[in-house]
Amino acid sequence: NHIIDKDPQIFIDIAINYGMFCRNHIWVTYPQKDWCRRDTFVNMGCDSEYYWNSFQHQDNIFAVCKNETTMQFAEEWKNYCLDYKTMFGEGKYEDFPTLKHHRHNQAIFSILCHKYKFPYLNRTQNVWAEYVIPEIKEIVATNPVDNRHRMEQDRKDNK
Repeated sequence: NHIIDKDPQIFIDIAINYGMFCRNHIWVTYPQKDWCRRDTFVNMGCDSEYYWNSFQHQDNIFAVCKNETTMQFAEEWKNYCLDYKTMFGEGKYEDFPTLKHHRHNQAIFSILCHKYKFPYLNRTQNVWAEYVIPEIKEIVATNPVDNRHRMEQDRKDNK
């Protein structure tokens, strides 16, 4: 993945210090309610504006440091993914009118990341990671990822 093709150490350091590191999408923010069926929110006990309006993380790259909290996270993620009604929805609850597509395990992963309040890379404000996780002042990128070569293509892909 072009996000960590230089040096993943900053992500590892964050996971060591905070248990887990996750990230959102490039250039844009995808609200959960646009990519997650209502059944999933309800079945996970997370049917509130906080979760509906939180953004969806990508679940293709994340860093985890094994501890009690991250093991609990992994267990919850596994169990919700194995529950058909949560993973796929059953249409019991009306979806938001803005729903584009349900992202299954990614939706579950994202809800849990927000539930556990894990730190994340917010690349909406600064796509080239000159700072990492502006929400947590203690975390500063010492190894920023230089992805300038991807900038033009990313802009085209996300318009």
